[in-house]
Amino acid sequence: MMNEPLIASVREQLFAGLRKGDIKRTLMEEGGWSEQDVNEAFAVVERHQLSAQMAAPVQDSSVSSTPSVESTPSAPSVQIFSLRWWPRAALAALLLIGGVAAAFATVPAMRSFVLGESPSFEEERPTSPGVVPEARVGLEPTASPSLLPELETPPETVVQPVVTQPARSEGSTPPPPSTTVSPVDTTAPAISLTSPANGATVSGSSVVVSANASDKVGVVSVQFKLDGTNLDSADTVAPYNVVWDTKKVASGKHTLSVAAKDAAGNVGTATSITVTVNNAVVAPTPTPTPTPTPIPTPTPDTTAPTAPANLSASVISSSQLNLTWNASTDAVGVTGYKLERCTGSSCTNYVEVVSQSGSGYNDTGLSAATTYRYRVRATDAAGNLSLYSSVVSGATQAPLPTPDATAPTVSLSAPTNGSTVFGASVAVSATASDNIGVVGVQFKLDGANLGAEDTSSPYTTTWNTTTASNGTHTITAVARDAAGNQTTSTSVSVTVSNTTPDTTAPTAPANLSASVISSSQLNLTWNASTDAVGVTGYKLERCTGSSCTNYVEVVSQSGSGYNDTGLSAATTYRYRVRATDAAGNLSGYSTVVSGTTQAAAPTTVTMSMGENAYSPVNLTIALGTTVVFRNDWSSDRWPASDSHPSHTIYPAFDPLQAVLPGASWSFTFTQAGTWGYHDHLKPSIGGLITVQ
Repeated sequence: MMNEPLIASVREQLFAGLRKGDIKRTLMEEGGWSEQDVNEAFAVVERHQLSAQMAAPVQDSSVSSTPSVESTPSAPSVQIFSLRWWPRAALAALLLIGGVAAAFATVPAMRSFVLGESPSFEEERPTSPGVVPEARVGLEPTASPSLLPELETPPETVVQPVVTQPARSEGSTPPPPSTTVSPVDTTAPAISLTSPANGATVSGSSVVVSANASDKVGVVSVQFKLDGTNLDSADTVAPYNVVWDTKKVASGKHTLSVAAKDAAGNVGTATSITVTVNNAVVAPTPTPTPTPTPIPTPTPDTTAPTAPANLSASVISSSQLNLTWNASTDAVGVTGYKLERCTGSSCTNYVEVVSQSGSGYNDTGLSAATTYRYRVRATDAAGNLSLYSSVVSGATQAPLPTPDATAPTVSLSAPTNGSTVFGASVAVSATASDNIGVVGVQFKLDGANLGAEDTSSPYTTTWNTTTASNGTHTITAVARDAAGNQTTSTSVSVTVSNTTPDTTAPTAPANLSASVISSSQLNLTWNASTDAVGVTGYKLERCTGSSCTNYVEVVSQSGSGYNDTGLSAATTYRYRVRATDAAGNLSGYSTVVSGTTQAAAPTTVTMSMGENAYSPVNLTIALGTTVVFRNDWSSDRWPASDSHPSHTIYPAFDPLQAVLPGASWSFTFTQAGTWGYHDHLKPSIGGLITVQ
């Protein structure tokens, strides 16, 4: 069974005037049809056209005429009618069926049309009896549109043969019946628009435009138009309609028209109508189906959900709290929850955190050690909001401390490396420090613990050397902190000798001397002492003042020299030193030596004298500093030492006259002490100057 869409496509493109070769190439290359399918479709269309022509009545005017074929009673007559749209094979079959092979052979126009030869319209001379001696072919012009584009250039006129039986004599065989071909269909289809009505107002995207069309042979396509432009592709199957999306055109008046085409290419048109497009208000799009029964509008939902219950906050970390609550209920259905949060134990400035469907939320990215307050309410599809839940608070955890990865530092301070020890009470000590704190120092002798761990500074233990063998031993100290970090000190090697106790003290250091280096430094040197076993160090002591006796140990060291820094300028210090050995025996003191630091470089300080005060009011300066008293007031000023008016506390501190406005007076303080001063002209102004 042939494919109807393919046949309809062939028929429509032929009516459109396309060439048969172009139609076949398009259908095969773009449509994917096989050559056999396309050829069969062409054959069906041609048969339909031939049947339509044969079924039509013959008009007298087509039977021919002028010029006519001159005939005799014994010759068949050949009359002219239009052959323009007849397939050659069909025409040949008709001629053969009518028994007019001789006429076909005689008339060159027919032969050339059927067989594809070049037509010739010259006179033919008969070659056998009973044939018209001169047969002249007349031409009948036709103006029918092309239906078979396979003709590269359709001729303007073709012959239409009409074959009649020659006259017969009495008693002869009856002639075959005459054969006549009907004329082309020239009647256009009848068509009218049925929807929408003329003057109607339309809107929406689904307006149905429909029409009724009929033809005595058959309608092959109906084309709807909007304002003269095709509204959609042609409709080839009844009922004829198209759906119009009015939203694609401007609101206002528009013209709808329709045309119907039959198989012969005749086109009939309907009276156009005018409609008004109004899409200002969206209206339901009319459809060809019956209008459904309206659904009653539901009663608006105005009932809010119940408030969420049992809101709780769980502390997860220093940056997260997890919230949960019981689900709310609603007359229609709960659609979600709105969770709000504020910061602080008594805050009220809530801000929505999340709007969601679930009844739980993990609140992340919070600040550590911070309290947050939460509340939640439910909502339904109508937008009704429930009351808030009860408020719940939660505090995030404090941040975890940064792990301590720094080990302590530790070093042994006694006994010294290489020293000889003996006796039951040898002091072993160490210094230790840590970025956070040392929690203990464990002394070790030859790798084994020496006494208990000392957990407080100063870190020390007592070693009974009599429990160790005489000879060389190694002492270390291990310091640890609270994080478990440990550090072992550099080891110290000592010699235990408990055979003969050393009770002899070293000799006293000799030739102690002090060299003045600067206003803050004195360097001390002395001759080394001697000892029966060995000197282990020296203890240097110092006091301040030219006749002081309250000596304090400055340093305990192994060397025979020391640079004493950080001293006061122009100050006298006294020193003495003594030696010690491994047994703890102390020598006698050296002779006492004195040294005085250099005076400090003189400096200048300015003091402003104002209306009601000097600035600065109180001043601390070094010995030898010069103070410039500048009068920044509009009246005279007179700085002087207390007391007023005699100025006897520091008599030299007195200019002996007033300092004029804008002028200055300078005074160098050469006496250490704290000196009160005042303004001689305004005694209520005063302060203190401390000279060091």
